[in-house]
Amino acid sequence: MKANRKPNDLNIQDVEYFRTIESMFMKRCRQFGYQEIKTGTIQPLHIYTALGTLNPSRLSRMYSFIDWDGWSGERVVLKPDSSPSVVRYYAENLFEKQEKQKLCYVENHFEWSDTGENISERWQCGVENIGDQSVTSDIEILFMAQDILEEMEFLDRNIFLSYPSIIRHIVQTLVFSKDQQKKVLDEIKGQRFDQVKTMLSGVDKAPLLIRLLETKGNTASYLKNIFESFKGPEFEAIYEDMDRLISICDHLDRMECKYLIDFSLIGNLDYYTGMQFQIFSKASRKSNSDILCAGGRYDHLAVEMFKLLNKEIDQKISEIIPAVGFALYAKNVIRHLRMISKEKSEDSQHISIYLSQLGPDSMKIGQLLSDILADMGLSATITLKPVSKDNYSQYGAVIEVDHERFPCGYQFLYEKTINKYILNYILGDING
Repeated sequence: MKANRKPNDLNIQDVEYFRTIESMFMKRCRQFGYQEIKTGTIQPLHIYTALGTLNPSRLSRMYSFIDWDGWSGERVVLKPDSSPSVVRYYAENLFEKQEKQKLCYVENHFEWSDTGENISERWQCGVENIGDQSVTSDIEILFMAQDILEEMEFLDRNIFLSYPSIIRHIVQTLVFSKDQQKKVLDEIKGQRFDQVKTMLSGVDKAPLLIRLLETKGNTASYLKNIFESFKGPEFEAIYEDMDRLISICDHLDRMECKYLIDFSLIGNLDYYTGMQFQIFSKASRKSNSDILCAGGRYDHLAVEMFKLLNKEIDQKISEIIPAVGFALYAKNVIRHLRMISKEKSEDSQHISIYLSQLGPDSMKIGQLLSDILADMGLSATITLKPVSKDNYSQYGAVIEVDHERFPCGYQFLYEKTINKYILNYILGDING
C-alpha cells in the first residue's frame, strides 16, 4: 500500500507570516548592505559530500539522482542547504570581482524525512558575509539575527553561543585516538556529560573540559574567569580563539544583548571554525523544532570550494577565506508565530475597506488606506460590495471610501477593538 505523503503546503495564513518574515529579513539585509542572490534548486552532489559540510545523518537524507540531460550524467541533489551553494556561486562568479561580498538569500531546501517515506521541504532566509574576518562581522550577524526576531515579537528568545574549535582542540589534547575523540564529541553533542566523565576517567585535566561543558555563563567576565584555568603549552593554540570569544561576549554585553554560553553546542565541527550560535524559542535546546535561527563562522569552506572547483586563488589567501552567516528557519518561525497570534486573539482585527464610489480617486484612497494599515501590522482588504450591518461584528473596523462625499475621503461605519479616533489621527486627511 502506498504511503500517504505529507504535503509541504503553506496555507493562506502561513504565506502571510512568511511574507512578514521575508520583509523584515530583507529590510535588515538592505540596512547592512547585503545583496540578494538565488542559487539553483538542483546542485552538484559533490559540493555537499566532498567538503564535510553536512553530518552523516543529513547526508543520508539528501535526495540525489543522475541528471542525464543538463550535466551529462553527473549526480545531482535537491539542495539540502544553502551555504555550500552560495559559496560555490561566490567562487564561480564574484571572487575575481571583489573578494569581500555580503550576500543574502530566501531559498527552499529538500531532504528525506526520518522515515524515508516523504520529501521534506524547508524555507530559510539567510546571509553570508564572505571575506571579513573581523570580530565586528560576528557581532553584526548576531545582532541582525536577534533584531529580526525581536521585531517579530519573539521577546523570550534564547541565544545559545559556543565556539566549537575550542572544544575540538581540548578533546584532541586529552584524547589521542581519533575514534575515541569522535565518541567523546558525539556524547558532548548529546549533552551526555556523565558519559564524557566516564570515558575520560583518569585523564589528566579532563575536569577542565567537564567544567567548561557543565557551567553555563552569560557574561564576558564569566568567560575570562573560566578560561584562566586553561594554562600550559597544550592550550596555547586556542588562546586566540578564547580572546575572540571574550571580545564577542564583551560587545554583546555592551549592547545589552542577552545570551547563554553553552559549549555543548558544537554542531558540525569540521564546518564551524569560529563562534556558533542557535536562537531558540524556549530556554532549553531540547527540540530542533524550537530553533528559530542558527549560524556561525566558517573560514575554510570557501578555500576548500576553490580547490574542489579547480579554481586558482592568490597564495596569500590560500589558507582561509573568512565567512560568517546565519539562517532563519522559516517553518519553525511560522509555527511559533501561529502560537503568538492565538495568544493575541486577533480574530477581530481585520478591517474591511468598502469602496462605495468606484472612481479612480476613491480606488487610490482605498489602496493607500490598505497599505498604511498593513504597515501598522493590521489586516485590511478592499471590497466593492457593501458590508451588511449584520456582519459588522466580524471585523475590527469597517471603513467606507468615497472621495466626493467625505472631506477626508473616508468615514468609519463601524469600529470595535480598533479605536477610530486613533486611526483617524494616524491616517489623517488623504483626500487629494
